[in-house]
Amino acid sequence: MKMPGRKETPETMAKRTVCKALRDDGWFVPWILQQGIGVYKGIADRFAIKGGRTVWLEFKRPRGGKQSEDQIAFERDVKAHGGEYRVVRGLEDVADMLDQRMMNAL
Repeated sequence: MKMPGRKETPETMAKRTVCKALRDDGWFVPWILQQGIGVYKGIADRFAIKGGRTVWLEFKRPRGGKQSEDQIAFERDVKAHGGEYRVVRGLEDVADMLDQRMMNAL
C-alpha cells in the first residue's frame, strides 16, 4: 500500500508488486524488523514461505541497486546453511516461484 504524500521509489514499487504476487499465489510474506537493537546486520528485506520452502528476498532498484557488504555476508550465511536467497528487482526474479497461471495473469 502506498503511503499518502510519499513518492514511491523503484525499489518500493518492485517490493510491493512482487510481495502482492507472492501472497496472491499462497506464499506467506511477512515484514521483517530491519532497524534497532539486536537486528541482524544485512538481513534481507523479506522472506517468503510456501509448502515448507523458505526464500529470503533482498529487493533492489531495477537499475544499479547493489547489495551492501552486510547484505552479501547475510546471503553467504543463508546459502552456507542450505537456504535460498535472491536479489529481486522485479517479477522476473521470482517467476519460478509463482504458479504459471499466476504469471499469465500478471
